[in-house]
Amino acid sequence: MSSEPGNATEPPRRLRAYRFALDPTTTQLDTLAQHAGAARWAFNHALAQKLDALHRRQLQIDELVTLGYPEQLDFWIFDHEIVGGACASLC
Repeated sequence: MSSEPGNATEPPRRLRAYRFALDPTTTQLDTLAQHAGAARWAFNHALAQKLDALHRRQLQIDELVTLGYPEQLDFWIFDHEIVGGACASLC
C-alpha cells in the first residue's frame, strides 16, 4: 500500500510520536517560575496598553458624535480628513 495514490514504488509512511517529561531541579523550577511571572507581566502590560488605546479611541469617537459627526466613522474619516479628534475643515 502506498502513501500516495498511483505511486506503488514508495513504501507506506509511518508517523512517529515521542513523549518527553521535564524533571527540573529546584533551582530550575525557580527560574521557570520567574520566567512565567515575567511573561505574565509582559502580557498583562501589553493588554492594558491595548485596552487603554481602545478606550481613548472610543472617547474620541464619542466627542465627535457630540459634535454631530456620524458614529460610523470608518470611511467618513478619510473623506473629511479628521485629524486629532477634530475635523480639519472646522479648524
